[in-house]
Amino acid sequence: MAPIAYFFLPDTPDKARFFSEDEKVGEGSLRMNIEIDALKLIAKARGVRQVGGVERVGGIVWKEIGLALLDLKCWFTAFMYFSCNVGFSSLPVFLPTILNDMGFNAIDSQGLTAPPFFVSFLVTILSTWVADKTQQRGYTIMVLTTVGGIGYILLATVESVGVRYFGVFLAASGIFPSE
Repeated sequence: MAPIAYFFLPDTPDKARFFSEDEKVGEGSLRMNIEIDALKLIAKARGVRQVGGVERVGGIVWKEIGLALLDLKCWFTAFMYFSCNVGFSSLPVFLPTILNDMGFNAIDSQGLTAPPFFVSFLVTILSTWVADKTQQRGYTIMVLTTVGGIGYILLATVESVGVRYFGVFLAASGIFPSE
């Protein structure tokens, strides 16, 4: 999507191709002009707030891109996001197979996928409520991903079917709410 955004997303509201000339110039009804001007002001104010005090002038500064690519924090953040998405995407796809490998037949494996996802749903609701009340989303994510990691470790290292199935609950309850 980056090339599409680069070529089609305007740098400023004044450069927006989706505004007609009448909307850019300000012709038409007074009410429409006020609404369009208000939208432009809102868009500019958001841009200033995001950048930090000055109106952003469009364009790419290649030196900044190079510095970002050399910054380990950017790579670490990307690795964390990738790892979270792998855990988030793989569990629903492979859980029936994992349960089948535990010794359950195909029908039971499909049915046994529902309880961990339901518990994960409840944990998602609870954890977002806790994070909102405490204003500590980062700590909530750290706890949840630790729980999810413990679940994956149990799945990988333990032989007991009951403990491995409990690991599925931990993995789902830790990974899905933190996404």
